[in-house]
Amino acid sequence: AEVKAGDWFGEISLLTGYAATATVRATSPIEMAVVDSADLRGVIGLVPSVGEQLLDKVLIRLHARDSAQLRPRERLLTRITGAARRRAASVGFGRPAPDSLRARQLESAFPDLLELPVAAAEALADLGVPDLPETSGSDGIRLVPPNRNSLPEGDAWFLPRHRLAEALGRSPHLLHLLARHLGPERDSPDAEAQI
Repeated sequence: AEVKAGDWFGEISLLTGYAATATVRATSPIEMAVVDSADLRGVIGLVPSVGEQLLDKVLIRLHARDSAQLRPRERLLTRITGAARRRAASVGFGRPAPDSLRARQLESAFPDLLELPVAAAEALADLGVPDLPETSGSDGIRLVPPNRNSLPEGDAWFLPRHRLAEALGRSPHLLHLLARHLGPERDSPDAEAQI
């Protein structure tokens, strides 16, 4: 593929944690800006529509690639650190518990939320809905927990498209979790994510 002025690359790895699948080579002199995840969250906190645009682009690129190439390959230290953070948060150490019962249920269903600020679970709880038959076919992101029986209502959680910018504005950290649920590991090959 060839990118043109104003395009970006590396967003799949940045947002999802999947291993980079491409090598980039400049064919002419270029100017490039490098953005790390903390800076990106800052931008999305100020301009949530940037997060929506990134999720749209990631969805297109993920569906255009062979899903066998897109698997998380995190370094051992990253996996150990993440597991330690999730465990510490699950027992109430180092991070306050969310105020709402629904946010606590979402943290239980989606352990990755325990690595994010409490505002991420609260935003999902306030702006998302249980994924019930009436949400089928709606635009948004369907979040399927690793254990399908971990949510009290239904087997998934749904964040409608019209609430995506507000959710990212309340917690830019949500971008990482949402991007992972756009990828090939969502729940089944026949499920199509739409945003």
